[in-house]
Amino acid sequence: MGACCKKGRFLDALELLDEMRNKDNCKPTLQVCTTLIYGAGIARDAARARLLFDAMEQSGVNPDHGAHNVLMGAYVRAKDLQSGMALMGEMEKKGIGLDDVTYNTMLCGFRRVGGLERIWKIYSKMVNSGFLPRTRTTMLLMKVFCENGRPDLGLGLWDYLIGKGCVPHRHALDVLVTGLCCRDVVGEAYRCFREMVEMGMAPTGRAFRVLEGFLKKKREFVKIGEIRQMMKATQLEEHQTEEEEEAA
Repeated sequence: MGACCKKGRFLDALELLDEMRNKDNCKPTLQVCTTLIYGAGIARDAARARLLFDAMEQSGVNPDHGAHNVLMGAYVRAKDLQSGMALMGEMEKKGIGLDDVTYNTMLCGFRRVGGLERIWKIYSKMVNSGFLPRTRTTMLLMKVFCENGRPDLGLGLWDYLIGKGCVPHRHALDVLVTGLCCRDVVGEAYRCFREMVEMGMAPTGRAFRVLEGFLKKKREFVKIGEIRQMMKATQLEEHQTEEEEEAA
């Protein structure tokens, strides 16, 4: 059934479901139902995906996080983002917490249609609930904010993550530093660069070169010397760590 769904042969998967129902002791499980909903999503048949989802509850199978997220993915594939948002509301009413897959799925959907306002609303919901996004969701948000000329929103995301004790991915710093510097907010770019180093992570050469270039334009030679020292220190630490791992 899973193979049929992945290959886009959704009708064949439905025939297998009928076979299961006609056999003794072969009642469709949560995994089976979720797989079929996924298959409907691949076929961009959101209406059928919803019918299968509703049939789960009617047959006594309780949809879990995964089933809800797969249905949401079907809505996104069909570009029915309004239904996807409504499903988020359903999940909250049922007490099913929104996880990273939930947020990422809807954010990806709105990114495809250029819905920055909606992305901001989902991001605000995430932050207000204290949720800590995974790296892929952090990168998606940072790119959307900076690519749309709103590095200030990216800076807000950065500060939120740092406040949670989380070190953002190095490539998130690349995007943010570039976005801030292009908007002439070089001081904040420098701060974020320094914060990553202070939390024990080494920025990439890209972030360093971009920041160094803009600091030169502003003749901030003291800060240029500081970031050079930071890079040397982090590179030395990485080299020592590699040597210790090899020795072990």
